[in-house]
Amino acid sequence: MSVMDGAVKSTFEQQLNVLQERLNWLVIGLRITLLFFVILVEVVPYFQHYRMLDKWHSLSPFFRFGCYIALLLIQYFVGRRIIYRKFGSHVAYLKELVKEME
Repeated sequence: MSVMDGAVKSTFEQQLNVLQERLNWLVIGLRITLLFFVILVEVVPYFQHYRMLDKWHSLSPFFRFGCYIALLLIQYFVGRRIIYRKFGSHVAYLKELVKEME
């Protein structure tokens, strides 16, 4: 029985580590996607003219980049909170289960 518990615990820890790593990659992917979107919004008017983007680019660059920075900061803090609410509480519960196996 002790051999079986050891195998279950080590497998469970490995799966938990894989889950945490994938969550980290998910967050990184979301941030890269948002940065790509910001860059796309800044570059598209040089190739294609859309009225709303022309209005956006007629605003002050300080205001535009300030909005981009605010968007990135909001995404950073709110994104972390949403990821924790969706997945973090489950990961914390699984960590507690691993501690109980000891």
